[in-house]
Amino acid sequence: MLYLLHGSGDTDGRMDYHLSREHQSLDNLIAGGKAKPMIVVMPYGRARQDVYLAPFAAANTEATAFENDLLKDVIPVAEKFYRISGKPDDRAIAGLSMGGGQALSIGLQHLDTFHAVGAFSAGLYAAARNWSRTRRPSTRI
Repeated sequence: MLYLLHGSGDTDGRMDYHLSREHQSLDNLIAGGKAKPMIVVMPYGRARQDVYLAPFAAANTEATAFENDLLKDVIPVAEKFYRISGKPDDRAIAGLSMGGGQALSIGLQHLDTFHAVGAFSAGLYAAARNWSRTRRPSTRI
């Protein structure tokens, strides 16, 4: 199970255009034996419906709201309606740009939920702030 998060200029419905048709890339990797068959969930990466840029305090609140949406709504619904494993070894989170930062922030804070985390050209500011605040308060990032 892969939760794939989009970048700040994308939405859940536009991401495939920007990632060079990830569904075809994944099909090719599976056919070539380089990836296991999986379900990919591409949620809308914001807790609000509108796309906006906000000061860090508002963005941090938004990040927490998205994290709650993902962990308390998206994952339970996916596991309820699809025959998928709920084991952390079978669950991954990854993202591009903003989604990469979200994947790092959420994935590294919830290692009991995700045993694989991927980030591509990640927007790291919020992820680094969350990591330093929750995991390693004595380390500056």
